[in-house]
Amino acid sequence: IAFTAADAGVDTVLVPAGTDPLPDLPGVRRLAVAELADGPVPAALPDPDPDDAAYLIYTSGSTGRPKGVVVSHRAIGNRLDWMQDAYPLTADDRVLQKTPAGFDVSVWEFFWAPSTGATVVLAAPGGHRDPEYLARLVCDERITTLHFVPSMLEGFLAAEQVVADPRWAATLRRVFCSGEALSAAAARRWHALTGVALHNLYGPTEAAVDVTAHTVAADPGAVVPIGVPVANTRTHVLDACLRPVPDGVPGELYLGGVQLARGYHARPGLTADRFVADPLGAPGERLYRTGDVVRRVDGELVYLGRSDGQVKIRGQRIEPGEVEAVLAATDGVGRAAVVVRRDGPSPSLVGYVVPAAGAAPDGDGLCAALARVLPEAMVPAAVVVLEEMPLTPNGKLDQAALPAPDVAAGGSDREPATEVERVLCAAFAEVLGRDRVGPDDDFLALGGDSITS
Repeated sequence: IAFTAADAGVDTVLVPAGTDPLPDLPGVRRLAVAELADGPVPAALPDPDPDDAAYLIYTSGSTGRPKGVVVSHRAIGNRLDWMQDAYPLTADDRVLQKTPAGFDVSVWEFFWAPSTGATVVLAAPGGHRDPEYLARLVCDERITTLHFVPSMLEGFLAAEQVVADPRWAATLRRVFCSGEALSAAAARRWHALTGVALHNLYGPTEAAVDVTAHTVAADPGAVVPIGVPVANTRTHVLDACLRPVPDGVPGELYLGGVQLARGYHARPGLTADRFVADPLGAPGERLYRTGDVVRRVDGELVYLGRSDGQVKIRGQRIEPGEVEAVLAATDGVGRAAVVVRRDGPSPSLVGYVVPAAGAAPDGDGLCAALARVLPEAMVPAAVVVLEEMPLTPNGKLDQAALPAPDVAAGGSDREPATEVERVLCAAFAEVLGRDRVGPDDDFLALGGDSITS
């Protein structure tokens, strides 16, 4: 809070009446909400221009330093107009606002309903993490519209109370997912449980929340697409030289149109790096370089993963998202994640799963199952079984909180029988950063590769 207030140049903050939860913010005036209701009406402000900033919202980057994204009235206005045109609300609709205000999904949750005459219902702080509370709230407040980050949807569908009595969904008309890749398995479970329309949206904070949309079928197949562009938005799948790639070929996704943010607040270098000149557009037009890898299939975009998330395993380039999709479809797996860990001698894939209801998979068995359907280089070095996935306050997977796998130091108890075996085992243990490596252990299975050897 202190960092964002200072970085954004905040001069006034609103605080609840009777309490002040904020840290010390030098030079910042505190204004109790009650003062706005009881005090004089503030002087009128000039009408904003459509290209003036509507909000400044912070998103974390690979450096760990949050960066403020400046979004204009024109950009977020287009996003809200598109949503109302595509999924029209009426005065009978009730939209649940449950996303923390630091996450850009909250913007449409706050403003879509009031701008159309519908009702917005505010969930309790932290309520988005409690499946039982959410189900009860949806039922009691007759909610028609709500949003889930896919990780939160999977946790919601894993709750016994939610599955046991789905009557809480009786008033729902539409549910949106965005923020992460939506798995086909989760979509199928949602449709089987509720039959409520499910829409998969995609978009970065830098483009006014969402820029593509796809209505998810009851049987979505192997992968749920992220869909087609929203109104007044362009999507380009380009290669490293900014040339369009053919349909079906992976490329990086670039975005254009009115929803692009103005840039990063007080970060001109970063803005220039991510918001680039549009080689396919008119002079002065820009594209936002998302860093996401997609392919176009039957006119729709399919998300494949991050361009910076690729890793070379034993000399072969791997997309962890592809491995994750296979792991998620494995028997006994309720939720799955595959990440690249770099805390060993070389990068390695590690899988994490939450068991499906009534199942008790083990890591070794899951690795063996993956080995039967994936090339050797794509099989994770380990699969860790968790009770639940760690999540960030926004409901996304918290990769930093995933535990390191507890891989046994050796596969057998046999000690080196000769001096040569002893020297080799000691050398391999040093290279792999392990206390012990046995003479019968598999060097590659322990995380080694041809370079480290």
